[in-house]
Amino acid sequence: MKNRFFHNWALKVSSVVIAVVLWFVIYTIDDLPDTKNLYNVPVTFVNTEAITDQEKVYQVLDGTDVVRRITINSTTSVIADLRESDIKVEADFSKMKLDGTVELNIYSERHNDDITFKSTSEELKLLVEDRIQKSLSLDTEWKGEPAKGYIVGADTLSPNRISVSGAESIMNSIVKAMAVVDVSGASEDIFTYADIVLYDAEGKEVSKDHLEINMTQVSATVQVLATKTVPVTYVSTGTPAEGFVATGESSSEVTELLIAGKPAALANVMEIVVEGEDITIEGATEDVVKRVDLDDYLPSGINRADRQSNNGQVEVTFHIAPIITKEITLRSGQVEITNVPEGYSMAHVERSTEIVVVVRGADYLLEDISSSDIQASADIQAWMETTGERSLEHEYIYSINPVFEIGEGLEVISSMPIEIIANVLEE
Repeated sequence: MKNRFFHNWALKVSSVVIAVVLWFVIYTIDDLPDTKNLYNVPVTFVNTEAITDQEKVYQVLDGTDVVRRITINSTTSVIADLRESDIKVEADFSKMKLDGTVELNIYSERHNDDITFKSTSEELKLLVEDRIQKSLSLDTEWKGEPAKGYIVGADTLSPNRISVSGAESIMNSIVKAMAVVDVSGASEDIFTYADIVLYDAEGKEVSKDHLEINMTQVSATVQVLATKTVPVTYVSTGTPAEGFVATGESSSEVTELLIAGKPAALANVMEIVVEGEDITIEGATEDVVKRVDLDDYLPSGINRADRQSNNGQVEVTFHIAPIITKEITLRSGQVEITNVPEGYSMAHVERSTEIVVVVRGADYLLEDISSSDIQASADIQAWMETTGERSLEHEYIYSINPVFEIGEGLEVISSMPIEIIANVLEE
C-alpha cells in the first residue's frame, strides 16, 4: 500500500501545485478593477441645529443638496456586492465655512476601505439668514364668478390673523395674506375652508416652501346676494331766494344704482330716494351742488353692489334759475271767442290786429317760447257775468281781457284787451 501511495509522487505534487496556481490566476483575472456610477444621490444633513439653534434659517442654493453623479472605483467583486443604499452623502452643518459652504462626505457603509469616490460636486452651498416672525391680517380673495345676477357680499374669516416665520429676505417680501374662496357659480351663501396665499408687492405669489405658518386653511363664511337695478331720485328741500326758482331738475353721474340683497328684501325696493334736511336749496341764487353718500339712503338689508370698488360718494346738482319776464305779441285772431250768448254773434274788430302779452317765469322756460305756445280765449258768457252785462248792443265794440293757457311754471302777468264787435241776430 505504501508503495502505491508514493508511486509517481512527483507527478501528484506537481498536479496539486498547478491546480493552486490555476485557481489563483483565475481568481486574480476575475477580480479586475471596476467602476459604477450612481445618479441624483440626495445629501443627508447632519447637525442642522448648529444653524437653527441660533434663530437662523438656511436655504440650499443651486440644487447642491443632490449630487448628480458619483463614480465608484473598486474591484468587480466589491462593486458586485454593493447596494445603492450603502452609499451615503452627508453635509455636517457644524463644519460650515464662512462663505456658507459645507464639504460633502461621501462614504459606503460596506467595503468603504476598498472604494474610492469621484463626484460631480464636493460641497453644499447654503444661504443663511436671520429668522423673522410676522403676524399678518387675512383678507379674502375671490376665485371665479358667482351665478349671473348675484354678487359676493360680506365675508367672515376665522381666525382672521396668521403667524408666519422664515428667512428675512422672504419675510420682507410678503405684503399681504389672502384666504382664497372659490365662488364660481354660487347663488347662495358659502361655508368652506379657504387656502392661504401670500403675495409680494407686485402681486406675485410667495412660495411657502421655506416658511413656517401656524395654519394653511381658515374657516370662511361668504354672503352671496342677488342684484337689481333701480332708479335714484334726488329731492331737495327749501326755497330759493326771491326772484329765483328751482327748476325741479337735478343732475348727477348716478341716476340708477345696482343694489344687492336677499331676494325678499330686493322685491320691496323700487327706487332709491335721496332726500333730507341737509339737502337744501334755501336762499339759493345759483345751482346748488351737494355731495351725498348713497349708503345713507339704502333700506335695511340692502347694499350697493359696487361697494368694493367705490365708497358711494356722489355729487348731485340742483338747478336754480332766475325769474324773468318776456313780451310776446299775439295776433288778435289767435284769441278764440267762446260761449257767445244765444241770439248774438261776435267777431274781432279788424282794426285791432295785435296784442302784447307779458309772460313771467324761469329764464330757461322763456328762452324758446313763442306766440304759438300760448292759447288765448275770450269767454263772452263769463265776461258778461263778471261785468254784470245783461245784454249786448248791436254793432257795439267791447274791450275784453282774454284768458290765457300757458305751459307749467309760466304765467301771464299782463296783456292788452281785444276788441270784439257784437251783432244781434234777426229772428
